[in-house]
Amino acid sequence: MTALLLRHAVVVDTRDGSLRPGTDVLTDGGTITAVGTGLDAPRDATVVDATGRYVVPGYNDMHAHPLGVSPGGLESTLELMLAHGITGYRQMHDDLHCCAPAPPANCGSRPRRRRCSRCPGRC
Repeated sequence: MTALLLRHAVVVDTRDGSLRPGTDVLTDGGTITAVGTGLDAPRDATVVDATGRYVVPGYNDMHAHPLGVSPGGLESTLELMLAHGITGYRQMHDDLHCCAPAPPANCGSRPRRRRCSRCPGRC
């Protein structure tokens, strides 16, 4: 994979929300190797004028259900998330019975589960 230099992009710093217009971003082999202004392009680099374009780190989806049942399966769901810039997620549970209160300690069902297998709905 060759190097890629994005010239004059607006880099978003998600730590404080600041914008850094006119910033160059150099990648090599899919890894960011330099960020700054006036970066020198390696000889084999593809140079893209990114004026007016934003460069942001991957987004985290803090309420997602990719591990649940989906028509295309997990792989296609993760590919779609990545295509939209989502590189991390927090899995939210899909099964409502797991949100039910835990059975009381004196139930006798061991190991103690969220849904009591011995006396469902009674303890």
